Amino acid sequence: MNKAFQQLDDLSNDISQNIANPQTQGIIDQYKNALLQYTDDAGTIAIEDAQKLTQDFNKQLTAFFKNPNMNDVSRNSIIAQLNKWTKDAINDSIDDVLDNSIKNGSSASSQYTQLKSFYGKIKTIEDEISKRALVEARKNAK
Repeated sequence: MNKAFQQLDDLSNDISQNIANPQTQGIIDQYKNALLQYTDDAGTIAIEDAQKLTQDFNKQLTAFFKNPNMNDVSRNSIIAQLNKWTKDAINDSIDDVLDNSIKNGSSASSQYTQLKSFYGKIKTIEDEISKRALVEARKNAK
């Protein structure tokens, strides 16, 4: 989680962000405290928990971009931005951990790498199908 904490610290020290959105500092502190509750003394959490967290962030981001709450757009956009940055930092950390374990010869990490590769291929196919479906939907049906 060190990358996530570093990302939050960088944002916390961003003067222009704090001037434009004064509530940013409070939201960042809430994020840090929530993350600290679930990390161990070394600032880490299990990979499974990190992946579940990124999935939750993805769900929140999807919901936000589908229907942002117009009553409090600035706060919701800050939260969406924090979710994205934190999610990206966690994903980078997961990749680093897996890369290091692969370099050290872990068989579990090689199995995970195969699954991740398979998932990536499925996502590529899904993206291609979505693109073709859009092309077909745009065709003039006469």
